[in-house]
Amino acid sequence: LRLAGYHGAPVPIADHYIASRIYQSLALEIPEEPISVVSPQQARKLKITSSKEGFILDGPLHNIPWARFSKSILIPVESNNQCSVLFLDRTDLTLTENTNMAGEPRDSLVFEGFRIPSEKALSCPLSINEIEQLGALTRSVMSWGALEKVMELAVDYAKERTQFGRPIAKF
Repeated sequence: LRLAGYHGAPVPIADHYIASRIYQSLALEIPEEPISVVSPQQARKLKITSSKEGFILDGPLHNIPWARFSKSILIPVESNNQCSVLFLDRTDLTLTENTNMAGEPRDSLVFEGFRIPSEKALSCPLSINEIEQLGALTRSVMSWGALEKVMELAVDYAKERTQFGRPIAKF
């Protein structure tokens, strides 16, 4: 994660890492294909209704990282102090493509009476708080790598740039 941040790698490594931790906690095989994970904060904006067959989703989700390239989209939700993860197949969804300031995919979904069968909603041993912490940790580690690169570039520039006949690093 640090090296991906250092090199500015445009890949969904953080999301796949979070998804792999969720899959591991459920004792499921981790897919090789990219997986997007909706932040729990975003998931709270959805209206989720329980039905006999499963769940019904209503509402928008915005800024889902790398959704258009993902095979699955995971939505962690909390009900009665228990975390469940909804597993959505990307091919069942219609999304609107967007990008963030870095040009990375951040897509949107709008659910209107979208039904999820019970077998696609698994009780997760991780808490919502732990999933949020994983998200914060992965982004922090990537930022650490990016800051290392920025510092390296700034130091190199100070060594190379001359002013008044000598490198500015000498001042």
